[in-house]
Amino acid sequence: MILARVTGTVTSSDKDPELADYKLLVVQPLAIDGRDEGEEVIAVDRVDAGIGDKVLVSREGTGARLVTGRERVPLQNLVIGVASVLGACDRCDGAHCVTHCADKVQRLAACGADRFTAGPGIDACDNVLARMIDHTLLAPTASQDEIEALCDAERLATTPVRVCTVIGFPLGANRSETKAYEAIRALEDGAAELDMVINVGALRSGAYSEVERDIRGVVEAARRRAKVKVIIEAAYLTDEEKVKACVLAQAAGAHFVKTSTGFGPGGATEADIRLMRRAVGGELGVKAAGGVGDQPTALKMIEAGATRIGASAGVKIVRGNGAGPERPYGATAAEPSSSGNGDIRATVIPAPRATIHKLG
Repeated sequence: MILARVTGTVTSSDKDPELADYKLLVVQPLAIDGRDEGEEVIAVDRVDAGIGDKVLVSREGTGARLVTGRERVPLQNLVIGVASVLGACDRCDGAHCVTHCADKVQRLAACGADRFTAGPGIDACDNVLARMIDHTLLAPTASQDEIEALCDAERLATTPVRVCTVIGFPLGANRSETKAYEAIRALEDGAAELDMVINVGALRSGAYSEVERDIRGVVEAARRRAKVKVIIEAAYLTDEEKVKACVLAQAAGAHFVKTSTGFGPGGATEADIRLMRRAVGGELGVKAAGGVGDQPTALKMIEAGATRIGASAGVKIVRGNGAGPERPYGATAAEPSSSGNGDIRATVIPAPRATIHKLG
């Protein structure tokens, strides 16, 4: 077994069926002190690692085949873990990871941890909030320059940013086969997350099997290579229909349920987020989208149970609404001094309880 760093991904259009559910990663072997050691190799990913992650790689073929259960596949390099030893952190001193290394904390939370210890001096976790935001551009008139400006907003986070796109958007009335094809093409083009719109008319007509098949088609097209979020367009639905939509998404294997497209009659509400969270429990993420334009609203959604925020105002949310001097999530403006000049004073805003268990 070796330590390595993920440096890239490999897209294979014709892969052995036994490996169809796995991503292929390019990894750079590392010495214990973190220096590059040897040539890059291609490895099969079993833990959903991302570019920049330090990972544990099994380089013994028999063991790799036993772990995957693929006895006949000529498999040599297998990513079997993400190196998240907080006491030996390469980005901070190991005592401040909740602020500086939110990606590591997220992986531990996903494994079941619900409380984290940190050293003194912890301020607001703006990196954690940034990683919860899907920074969006949905305008039908969006220009190339605007898309490039959106991509430049990856400064919101100091960790890798994934590409997300929409499927069956915004009405959800496409044929299921069309949605599945959209998903396949999106993955080929580099998408790592897919936000699909359900067939709202079918749901309201009681055609629940049709709705589940529609969602499952996109999930199967993603083949564990991408997370699938299911937009239920809550503003069109009764509470009973919202719950049914969430249950169907969960049964079809989706990873998130999402409130809105932003093109319907209403956006995210705290009541809907609480209802959707109760419907899916802790197994799925809940994404609040539509009308989340400032930090207080985002925090209310998170406290209600949201684990992801969809917003075009991502920079404004993280920096504190853009009111006055720029400040990160959790920083509050001090009272004006006698000279009339205010300063910025960092204060701790407790992490919303809903985000501790699963940051998605």
